[in-house]
Amino acid sequence: MDDTMPLLPEEKGAEEIEKLHFRILMLEKEAARWRREKKALRDMEGRYLALAENPLLMVLLIAERRVKYMNRRGELFFGFSLRERPSFLLEDFVAPGSGETVERLLSASEEGAFWDEREMVVLLDGNGNQAALDFAVTPAEYQGIPSLLVVAYELPLQKETKETEGISPSLDRFLRPSENLCICAIDPEGSVLSFTEGFRSTARSLWGKEPLPDSPLADFFPDGDDALPLRVALEKSLAGKEAVIGSEGENRYFRLRFSPISDGEGILLYLEDRTECRSLEAKIRSEEDLMRRVTSITEEKMLCCTLKEGRILFCSPPFAGFLGLPEGGAKGKTVADLGFFADTNGWCTLAESASAGDPFEAEMKLKTAAGEIFFGRLSGETITRKGEKCLLFLLRNVPVKKSAPETGRKTGPDSLLGIPTRSGFDVILATEVERALRYRGNLSLILLEPDGFAEMKESLGTEGADRVRKEISTLVKSRIRSIDFLGRWSDDGLAVLTPMSGRVAAQMADKIRDMISHFNFVFQRRLTASFGIAEFRKDMDGNSLARTAEKALGEAKRSGGNKALLAPMGL
Repeated sequence: MDDTMPLLPEEKGAEEIEKLHFRILMLEKEAARWRREKKALRDMEGRYLALAENPLLMVLLIAERRVKYMNRRGELFFGFSLRERPSFLLEDFVAPGSGETVERLLSASEEGAFWDEREMVVLLDGNGNQAALDFAVTPAEYQGIPSLLVVAYELPLQKETKETEGISPSLDRFLRPSENLCICAIDPEGSVLSFTEGFRSTARSLWGKEPLPDSPLADFFPDGDDALPLRVALEKSLAGKEAVIGSEGENRYFRLRFSPISDGEGILLYLEDRTECRSLEAKIRSEEDLMRRVTSITEEKMLCCTLKEGRILFCSPPFAGFLGLPEGGAKGKTVADLGFFADTNGWCTLAESASAGDPFEAEMKLKTAAGEIFFGRLSGETITRKGEKCLLFLLRNVPVKKSAPETGRKTGPDSLLGIPTRSGFDVILATEVERALRYRGNLSLILLEPDGFAEMKESLGTEGADRVRKEISTLVKSRIRSIDFLGRWSDDGLAVLTPMSGRVAAQMADKIRDMISHFNFVFQRRLTASFGIAEFRKDMDGNSLARTAEKALGEAKRSGGNKALLAPMGL
């Protein structure tokens, strides 16, 4: 017989409370651990960013013996960017005699400690000159592929002097007597260790004082409020975070970069003369402002885009309105995104005409965003902007627009609502479906119809019903983005085509539904609407996408209306 006494209800309750307290304690410990790991990840991210942005260090990520990432210092050394030569072989730039060393470093396994694989390597720079670099290699991972992270810096020829005697090797390698190199080594306490001749002369012109070894760097900063940004940047870098600020002196502008050195050895202060760059940037901004003012006030249909990619830089309001876009809605897109040319090779033909550099003029078959086909005359010439060739052209002398004879249907804007008709929207739908297939992007179709609108039309009459249609169209326009397409789907229905997933499109549709249900229409009438949403899949075309959305719309109306229903994947 079991002598164990059953627990009283009060004792059971106390035991449950004790368990809950223990569980809460464990959850708090788990949350504290996650906070510590999150902070550690942020610190690690900051260190990697400081490493990549350091103007003296070359950072390479190598996977399958090819360079997959290279920072700005690497681009300056090799003389090109990865856009120009993607995934190049590092072995192509190895100087004679260093082949075995590079092969051993690139074959380093994960058995050694981080940064254990370190060697001096001689590479060829972009001009074919040999340069000695200190290479440090550690295992990494790139898109699931075992990779190598390489950090290197150029080893200058240097003779040891009394000024550099006793400085740690990591700092000492960066320093050499030079009038062009402006670097100062600072210890963890903020005192000057050593500096180049270029730093001495630049500090004299910038602050009016010359730095002295073993003296606090802050003593040489200017007096007053001008020294505050310098002191804040110095303290931030001594705390282990990189800081970059600007400073002016004697009509010259410098960028000061305070970069912490690993293992708490101190920091490097790097002065870079940005006077010419700043003047050039001001000139470019002035040219951009002038171009922006010209395009904003001109009555011409003007567009400026890059010659290589067709990316739109400026677009005048008349041109944007002609394309069916809001003012500024074309910037950042490409000509291909707008579907401006009716022929698939239209942009290539225009780019070839302009590549010679001479003014050009061509009559081409074009297409508006509503799918309207017309013939227009494009004239312009190439210009240079930020070192990149661009195309500036005007659309003028447009004859009477020619509708496509094969359709025989109206494809222009709807006369009542000012949005594409069903025929025009079908053209947009076909274009966007083709683009979604090509680029594997998201695409969703939203169909909406007001509930019980037939009875309301009888009481309001034709004019009142048209006013309600306009108000519904205006409400929908206010909730969609400039990259979404709105068109007329039926006599009372509208359609929205958006590059969103089905779930996000359904959320947007539900917000429009709620806004319509709370809006006071003409004669203080209230109205609800039903929505059917379909998400595009790769096994669909425009017709099947439309049928799926129509089925979802019908189901929403049958279930009582005033609903936004997303079609299931199998519908």
